[in-house]
Amino acid sequence: MRRIIIGALLILLAAAVGAVWGWGGAWDTGGGGGGATGAAAITSGTIDGATIGGVTPAAGTFTNLTANGTVNLTGATVSNGGSVTTVDINGGTVDGANVGATTPGTGQFSTLGAGIARTDGTLHVHTASAGAVVPNGGYDDLVVENDAAGGITIATPDAQQASLGFASPSNVIGALVAWQYAISTGYIGTNTASGKLVFYDQILNEVMRLDGAGRLQMNGNVIWDDTPGADHAARGQIVSTLTVDSGASGTIIKLMHIDTDGELVEADADGVATMPGYCITIEAGTGANIDCLEEGYIRDDSWNWTVGGVVYASTTAGGLTQTAPSGANDVVQVVGVATHADRMKFDPEFNMTVIAP
Repeated sequence: MRRIIIGALLILLAAAVGAVWGWGGAWDTGGGGGGATGAAAITSGTIDGATIGGVTPAAGTFTNLTANGTVNLTGATVSNGGSVTTVDINGGTVDGANVGATTPGTGQFSTLGAGIARTDGTLHVHTASAGAVVPNGGYDDLVVENDAAGGITIATPDAQQASLGFASPSNVIGALVAWQYAISTGYIGTNTASGKLVFYDQILNEVMRLDGAGRLQMNGNVIWDDTPGADHAARGQIVSTLTVDSGASGTIIKLMHIDTDGELVEADADGVATMPGYCITIEAGTGANIDCLEEGYIRDDSWNWTVGGVVYASTTAGGLTQTAPSGANDVVQVVGVATHADRMKFDPEFNMTVIAP
């Protein structure tokens, strides 16, 4: 009887322990495992040396680990992260570069994409896809991409120059493109002895070259607009280095003669002393650097020319006429031809005829 009672007590004790530990099968007294389990809540202790639930976890090794919630690696060092599909890093450092800090540190990346995982070039700044575009290998160190208008801005204070420089080992600024708001001036040029600017057409044929001596060579035609769109407008070859004499009227659209002192005065066909006419003022005023048309098309809404008729220097100072001067000692100089009632092609001839006394 005593053995029956002890056996019953052992069975009851085993059932109670199984209920606590979640063992669903027979109790393996041989130590072969816990059998089939439902769920186990482990709130402390260690697994393979790693503290569970402690304030400062110890180190441990897991062959596989799946987390369906948030995994916080506060203060931890990840020596080998393997392949990570998506990661959100809001602080700390990546390769020594501060992430999210006010003043980033330095870091090194073989390639980098901004706005998208890099797909083109060394640095790919991507706003939206431009389509099936593969940058040329000689121009892909920086790729800026958008599905609409795109661009790069260099911003500086008004008084400072914003520049894009081109360098080589022999010249840290061999050429540049720049802009300065305070003086309303844009620049494009070279910064080397005998440097030259070359311009190409739509299929990369050279059409114009500006050499280091300031000489402009063109491999094409110069096309002037023969219909200036406003009163007193001109299109053509303009000189702005001469000085209009202080005694001149300073009025716009005047035929000018180069006087013996090198300054411009109104041409006057009344005599050879004030002839020939050289240019037409297209800017009012006297003094230096007044724009004057040497050759080209010019418009004045007060004219009423006979189209196709020759235009002469007038016996009225600075004037133009379609009637050839005919008085004694008058000078006959053809200066152009009328192309419209209020426009003319200005192309002065310097072989003149003087009317006999």
